[in-house]
Amino acid sequence: MDKCINHDYRDAVSRCRQCHKPLCGECQLVTEEGIFCSKECYGKAEVFHKRVAAMESRKKRRKRLPAFIGCFLKIAVFVLVVVLVLRFVLGIDSIDSFLDLISGLKENFLSR
Repeated sequence: MDKCINHDYRDAVSRCRQCHKPLCGECQLVTEEGIFCSKECYGKAEVFHKRVAAMESRKKRRKRLPAFIGCFLKIAVFVLVVVLVLRFVLGIDSIDSFLDLISGLKENFLSR
């Protein structure tokens, strides 16, 4: 069993959350964030967690743009496929040809 870093005659009951040094019950600095060996380690842990939170916040903001771009690209590819099908499969090369096709389909549908 490890001994306390400050009292070599006492068994350690926990470790510092920041530096992982063994601590006895008397040497623990107990906070809402965990157990620390000193105010310095507690301060370092606070700084670290603030930096992590800031990085996560930036990471979440960056994800929005690629999702928008991905959606835009999917729509663009869909439109491209539709245009290619209209042009090369159905032989439509202008808006007038497209409107003629629609009116022909409409007439065929209504004549039934």
